[in-house]
Amino acid sequence: MKTLKSVFAIASIGMAVLFSGCQKKVDLVSFSVSPSSVTLTEAGQIADVTVTPLPSDATVDFSWSSDKTDIAKVEKTGDLTAKITAVANGTAVITVVSGAKIKTVSVTVNIGGDPEPPDPTDGDGTQTNPYTVAQVIAKFAAGASQENDAWVNGYIVGGVATTLASGNAITVASDVVFGATGVRPAAVVIADSPNEKDWQKVVVVKLTPESGGTALAGFQDAINLNNRPCNIGKTLKVKGNLWRYFAQPAVREVSAFESNSEPCPAAAGLLSETLLTQASFDKFTAVSTSGAQVWTFSSSYGAVMSGYADNTSYANEDWFISPVVDLSSVANATLSFEHARGPAGSINVGVSENWYQVFVTGNYTGDVATTTWTELTGITHGTTAWAYVNSGSLTIPAAAKTATTRFAFKYRSADGSSATWEVKNVVLAGE
Repeated sequence: MKTLKSVFAIASIGMAVLFSGCQKKVDLVSFSVSPSSVTLTEAGQIADVTVTPLPSDATVDFSWSSDKTDIAKVEKTGDLTAKITAVANGTAVITVVSGAKIKTVSVTVNIGGDPEPPDPTDGDGTQTNPYTVAQVIAKFAAGASQENDAWVNGYIVGGVATTLASGNAITVASDVVFGATGVRPAAVVIADSPNEKDWQKVVVVKLTPESGGTALAGFQDAINLNNRPCNIGKTLKVKGNLWRYFAQPAVREVSAFESNSEPCPAAAGLLSETLLTQASFDKFTAVSTSGAQVWTFSSSYGAVMSGYADNTSYANEDWFISPVVDLSSVANATLSFEHARGPAGSINVGVSENWYQVFVTGNYTGDVATTTWTELTGITHGTTAWAYVNSGSLTIPAAAKTATTRFAFKYRSADGSSATWEVKNVVLAGE
């Protein structure tokens, strides 16, 4: 009996040690990241970033990624820390993920410092001494002809109204909008003062190339107010040709620019997904209705779909459907994303046939065929292989704004004809 009691005693001690060594997992409720935005002004400069979990003893495993590693790199240095390293000028978004919870850090790399604010004194049109807005206006008032490769500096104060009184020219005050609402994505207006409200004291900056010209990479996406309303009041220095646009003094065919613009934070409660992490990609549902190829994840390119495999193009129809978003109380909702197609030999494949579409619904049935979808039209498509462009701001129709709104990317290809479609940085914003 003594021996049996000893066995029980030893077993009891062992179980006590076993249970005392097991700690209960504490779920992560939320987390914050600090700082939420950083500006780096030297190549190789490092910013340390820290995550604070809630509760503080939550079991965490954070992953970090950069949407533009050619501008800023990120490296995890501890369970709750990482370092961001400047690579080249531009803006990038660092995404921090733990399970389904995501935070972002906005990064501006401006090696050499911010561009100079507009100088009230006259410039000579060079990069170091650009023209003021007043100078450009005076040149046209004096009957000047086109001047090429001139630098102009100003503050972004608004844009060109979507509807003009005369149809194709700025002729009255209402044709210029001081703010970011109701403006065209193809142009902004700049002034010598960030508080300017006189439509006759602004210069138009055309963000898109001339017919047959080549777009300046990243320019329209970085500056246009449809997707970056927080650019109001930012400085913009551009090199281009002084000409008229909408019959007003303007800078066109921009070949270089400097700005302290930065990505705008997504509206609270809506959706912002980079699709550059597995966790972000997995929030969407891939549905293949025909063909063997499917939407796939890429940490460099986001959601990727192609009908090309084994040196052959195959017929496909594939959907990439968002998670549910509650838009029932949102007055105005818009969707935007960055996308690219390729390779060069296939850049125009399917464009006229409308093979790259976006749809929205207020009541997804679980079956794409029986769901009532509304197509979102007016998507901006790129013309250069693998060059990302912003889709533009796509308005969600009132009928689709419900408590169970979903949107979807629809891809098609044909036997013998296909292209690759890449989608990332999807933002559903609203007010």
